[in-house]
Amino acid sequence: MSTRDPFQEFLNQILHNNQPNQDLVDDGVPALRQLFAIAHEDSGASYVVTLFLLGLYNSKRFPFQLTDLRMLDRECFDDVLRVLKMDTLACSHSIDQYFCLGTKRFEQLAIDWGLIDSSD
Repeated sequence: MSTRDPFQEFLNQILHNNQPNQDLVDDGVPALRQLFAIAHEDSGASYVVTLFLLGLYNSKRFPFQLTDLRMLDRECFDDVLRVLKMDTLACSHSIDQYFCLGTKRFEQLAIDWGLIDSSD
């Protein structure tokens, strides 16, 4: 009996899939835009979503604790997974490049939440 190793299948998909998976992009971009809108709200999920997005944008500057995802409702968590799948498996460019003036917008998001000083 052969046992499938899901992690090995995941790695094979990454290594052998040089073309972006359009389905993942089609699911991920609307989820990314929804999360970016949530990051600009004043709700319980907003801060966690902000940290997640900034972590994808630049994990060295904005480390993200995965356990924080436990604070999200199901819909928001599902959007996070869609974005993470897109970023991992269909990563044709960095997460900020899905927005016009994306780098500036992500930097402003960090400033708005007090994660960096505007003079940095």
